[in-house]
Amino acid sequence: MHDALLIPEILLKILGFSHSAGDVYRFALVCRSVAGVALEVLWRDWSVPLEGILSLLPEDLWDLIPSRQGRRGQITLQRHLKPADWKRILDIGPWVKDLIVIERQEDRCPQQGLKTYQNRPSPIRGYPKACLSEKLIYELALHRPSLHILPNLERLRCTADSKLIILFLCPSIHSIELVSEGYPPGIFPEVEMRLSSSNLRSLKLEAEELLHHPNLIIGELAELFGWAEGLTDVTLTRTFVEPKVFTALSRLPQLQALRILGRLRGGLLSDFVVRRMAVHDKGVARPETIEPCQEDISFPTLRSLDLVISATATNFFSHPRCISSSNLTSLAITFNGNLVKDLQSVIAAISERHPGLRHLNIRPDNEIYSFIEADGRMRDVYEKPHRIQRIIRSLITPDFFQPLLELKDLEELFLEWPYAAQLDRDAMQLAVAAWPNIASLYITPVPFFILPERPRIHISSLRSIFCSATKLKKLALFVDATKELGHLKVEQEERGRTLLSGLEEFDPGRSWISDRAYVLDCLKKACPNVRLPAAERRSTRWGDVARALKSGLPIITTVTSIPSTFKLRPYKLGLGHPHTW
Repeated sequence: MHDALLIPEILLKILGFSHSAGDVYRFALVCRSVAGVALEVLWRDWSVPLEGILSLLPEDLWDLIPSRQGRRGQITLQRHLKPADWKRILDIGPWVKDLIVIERQEDRCPQQGLKTYQNRPSPIRGYPKACLSEKLIYELALHRPSLHILPNLERLRCTADSKLIILFLCPSIHSIELVSEGYPPGIFPEVEMRLSSSNLRSLKLEAEELLHHPNLIIGELAELFGWAEGLTDVTLTRTFVEPKVFTALSRLPQLQALRILGRLRGGLLSDFVVRRMAVHDKGVARPETIEPCQEDISFPTLRSLDLVISATATNFFSHPRCISSSNLTSLAITFNGNLVKDLQSVIAAISERHPGLRHLNIRPDNEIYSFIEADGRMRDVYEKPHRIQRIIRSLITPDFFQPLLELKDLEELFLEWPYAAQLDRDAMQLAVAAWPNIASLYITPVPFFILPERPRIHISSLRSIFCSATKLKKLALFVDATKELGHLKVEQEERGRTLLSGLEEFDPGRSWISDRAYVLDCLKKACPNVRLPAAERRSTRWGDVARALKSGLPIITTVTSIPSTFKLRPYKLGLGHPHTW
């Protein structure tokens, strides 16, 4: 090996080109002289799983207790821990900055909102179907040589028993993610005691249901939010949506992003009356009522909000006590409903209450796609056109865009819907003229269910529609790109229009196309700098156009070229959900 490769600065430059932790690991196996620097980079710059930490303990320390059901066993200690057992962990402890604690979820059913890891190995090598026992966790916490095993840890992600995080809590942590089926009482006071209130920036808590002592856990979480004055990013599941919690959240001085996972069926946070089953001493479950909070839920510093709203909660943003912020600029809504009129009422309330929005993301719940795919009456809509009236109420029409025209500062609009948008040239041109700062526009380029009619916007009209959008960089739209004699007049009108030279990316999705050379010519005339990155790898006509734009070469038509009159087959169901941009 050349002597220049032994210089640590050069080794760090080389390792900076690694794409995965496996690349760094294989580099460390090349030579002993470079193994030290490579292993330091591996522990410091990449996520470290719990099994990687515990594998540094002696192998004669572990013992397996088989389960009575014969499914899973528990890993426990075979002997007492000694100070020498921690030597290798203490050596790499200052390097670790990102730790992942994942438990094997073999016997648990997947729940909505909870991530499952079916094929993850056991935390200890050699025990593929075992989990850590509570006694082992207690012994590790009791006999650790120092209070902070990983003193420079910055990010902690735990999808196992939340008690495991007690082993690794330290003041340097600025991000915590906990995904658990239950949180024991006292876990949040431990976080409050071990961490620094000014360093903790991000907190994510996921739980399907609080089975034990829900009132106590909600109270401890509210106290944690009252203590963590440095929080800027919070993600919670619907389980923690309580007036007491959100009152504490609204008082955080630096909170900028809030995300709520799970559908808000009740609608108004301030009107929630949560009923849970509290188990008493005699084992009898009785409902317990939590009184609603009468204070306004106003977040003075909030800039980004992500919610899941059902059709029964359309008055969420119109209520005076809902989540509000004068600085809100980014809003993402997952709408669980199939009627456009309900979504339009939500958008109208948003436009009235938050006219300064810059980023708006609207997408349907995945359950809507499952409902459409499972509905047998929609499968034969092409053979029975009278059934098309069932989905007329769900189409995006020009009236739907009227409330959006009030958002004068809009820079990014992401609108995903199961059906193709019924927007014509005039309606789209009016909408674009109302958004002078629009830079990214995504309007359902891949409908999950396409009606048997031609798209109302032709590709030759792009220059006239978006001529006023001087800042437009990205565009995704379901258009008609077929070549017909009726569009020659439109092409003549486009000659005097300004080129869309600022448009960099265009995603046609599953737009209609017949003549690839004609489409390539239209794109070069309207937007000479555009690319189609989403279609470059597809073996379709749009893929041919995308590759021709990237290479700068024309499309060569052969004798077996596709005729100009091409009848599009209806897009069939079952091909998967639309991709995200």
